[in-house]
Amino acid sequence: MDQSKLSPEVSFLMKNGQPVTFKRFRRNGEKIPSVEECKDILTGITLSYAFCGEQDYGIRPLAKAFGALNDEFIIKKVPLEIIKVDGFKAIKYGEDVKLDFDVIRAAQQAGVVGFWNHANVMICAAPEYAFLIDSINEMMKPKQVRFAIKGIFGGRYHLVILAS
Repeated sequence: MDQSKLSPEVSFLMKNGQPVTFKRFRRNGEKIPSVEECKDILTGITLSYAFCGEQDYGIRPLAKAFGALNDEFIIKKVPLEIIKVDGFKAIKYGEDVKLDFDVIRAAQQAGVVGFWNHANVMICAAPEYAFLIDSINEMMKPKQVRFAIKGIFGGRYHLVILAS
């Protein structure tokens, strides 16, 4: 996968209310979150903007795949697959996302990287953060999580997955 399509940020919301954000590009002085900061119970995920706009596809195809085409976008099925390569772990849905060299290299630098569009989702973690993939899998229980989409300036959208 072309690294330019990866989300610039992947944020996790922990039960203690603290967000933990992994950035592909850090400014001077910004550090990768520590493993300890990520150890709380996961209650939400945000994958920063997609390169396809809601006006083109919307969240409907992705919501349909997760059985979430209802008034509240509550997920009723979880068609996610976990993949492991050389200690790197990813959780994904869709045929167009692969755990390839570019994704692994980006995860090695950032700690965690992600991607989403109208028909695919993937989050990949470096070996020291691989437990986060298990946390995502644990959080993604049918009828207990929902999709949301948040518009930002410039016609870009974040995908948000929240525990109900």
